[in-house]
Amino acid sequence: MSEAKAPSSILEKTVQIFAPVILWFGRTCLQWNRLDHIKRVELESLITDVIDIYGEPIESNPTEDFPEATTHTFQPGLYHEAVICEWRGKACSITYWSSHASPTQDLKCMFETYGKGIGWREVETGYWYFRKDDKVRLWCSAIPAIGVATTEYMEAKGQAKKAS
Repeated sequence: MSEAKAPSSILEKTVQIFAPVILWFGRTCLQWNRLDHIKRVELESLITDVIDIYGEPIESNPTEDFPEATTHTFQPGLYHEAVICEWRGKACSITYWSSHASPTQDLKCMFETYGKGIGWREVETGYWYFRKDDKVRLWCSAIPAIGVATTEYMEAKGQAKKAS
């Protein structure tokens, strides 16, 4: 069993002491963990535009139960991952995962970002919402994930799953 290496320099000791404090301060006071502190991509953005915003994906794989789509995982910020499903060359589903979520603020941010001033219809309190034009669906859960997808994508994925 290997032992932890003791810091050998003053700089290493300083970083070891202050890094957690800085991260705590950023999360607590500056609210770096909130979704509204990262750039969010638009639904139906070209995947090349998403890469321009977030950089290359951490990983890319075929979407489970829907081989026509590809799921890309990006890290747009220190506290967030964005899982984006590309279908027909566009971002049709976007799920944000937060390591330190702020559920009320994150939901408000998603409503504003993807609502386009149209408004939302609550389908299941705290879990499912449809934009009033029925073109976008939003979901959230007790785990720190919140996402949106085009209705067209969700329906195509559902049909593919039934056919398999």
